[in-house]
Amino acid sequence: MFAMNSGMSNDLFSVAPATVADIPALCRLAEATWWHCYRGMISDEQIRFMLAWMYEPERLRSEMADGVDWLLLCRAGATAPVGFAAWSGTGRGREARLHKLYVHPGHQRRGGAKALLDSVYRRAADAGYRRLSLTVNRHNRTALQCYQRAGFHPCGTQVRDIGGGFVMDDYILARPLAAD
Repeated sequence: MFAMNSGMSNDLFSVAPATVADIPALCRLAEATWWHCYRGMISDEQIRFMLAWMYEPERLRSEMADGVDWLLLCRAGATAPVGFAAWSGTGRGREARLHKLYVHPGHQRRGGAKALLDSVYRRAADAGYRRLSLTVNRHNRTALQCYQRAGFHPCGTQVRDIGGGFVMDDYILARPLAAD
């Protein structure tokens, strides 16, 4: 389970690696954040489809086994996670990809996303990666502003058929990682 002292922390948050035992918490957080974030941006049917597809417990186990680094965000002094991120190498040179970053709506705008991003930057740079990319829904203004404040810049677009009659319509953003 989540170990508060095994990762990065600041005054308000602690970030630590997620394990298979944390999958139920990841799924609960995804459910809470997705409905808040995407309702009105994509259809309720697409939200249900994507939650079932992307957060199926066996899929998360497989991602963890295949090297996707899942991180949990916890409020200082608490044990229940309030956010998460997932990242991995892309297989294209020294580029890593941020797959997911979500903070529970009741804990947003307090530095949690920054704590998660800082942890991903450090871990990816320590692993030898020099660039971090991500995709974000073109209509997700809140996330776009967050990523732009964090130094990400647009470098493309992507429309991807994900099945079920749904597509992901995203911007591709990237930022360099420190070379220290």
